[in-house]
Amino acid sequence: MTRSLLLERGATPLIGPRPEGPVVALEPTPPSWLSEWCRDTCRALQTRPQPGEEWPPFSAGRIVHAVDHLVGRTVWVARGAHQQAPSRVVAAIRDLPRDVAVLAEAAAVSAYLGATLVVAHAVPRSFAERSVGLEDALDRGRWQLASAASAVAGRLPDGCVVSRLARVRPHELVGESLEADLLVMGGPRTGAGDRVGLVLSSALHHAPCPVLLAPRIPSPNGEATARV
Repeated sequence: MTRSLLLERGATPLIGPRPEGPVVALEPTPPSWLSEWCRDTCRALQTRPQPGEEWPPFSAGRIVHAVDHLVGRTVWVARGAHQQAPSRVVAAIRDLPRDVAVLAEAAAVSAYLGATLVVAHAVPRSFAERSVGLEDALDRGRWQLASAASAVAGRLPDGCVVSRLARVRPHELVGESLEADLLVMGGPRTGAGDRVGLVLSSALHHAPCPVLLAPRIPSPNGEATARV
């Protein structure tokens, strides 16, 4: 059944459609739980490389290149053996409503596996962003976390949704110190020349767990949307 993910800030609703396309796994043998999740949610699971395709080996230096060519898709990236189903899923939220798809995918995986969902947002300690002050950034971060947690709470048991406002740079949030079994974050930016930025590149190279990239598909008003 299709549901809407509704977030509100004052009277402004943030609603969008859930990604329904295939999940692309950048490995020939994805974990069994991922295959079962895709099957039970009627989503195709595609692997790269496929027979007859000439793809480069997925070393750390080439993962970014491969991901960049899958813009607009849900992509699974795992460096090393990660066959166990995750019990702690971290959804890294940078900006709503652009990252509503991240919430949709993270909530779906967490609900299916009975995992704890951690909704995380980063505000740097040494904050400087034009005329926007630190308190404004913290306030917006708190609003995003509260809105996101409220939106997905109905899909998960009580106590299974946790909010985390981290005082680190965004690329540090998704790095080696991340405490997660699965990181869900936004994929390459649609319509940008350099679509894989520092944060995404850091996650693909340094995250200590598999990464599930949610598509950022622009709507007519330029925002990315997703459905729960």
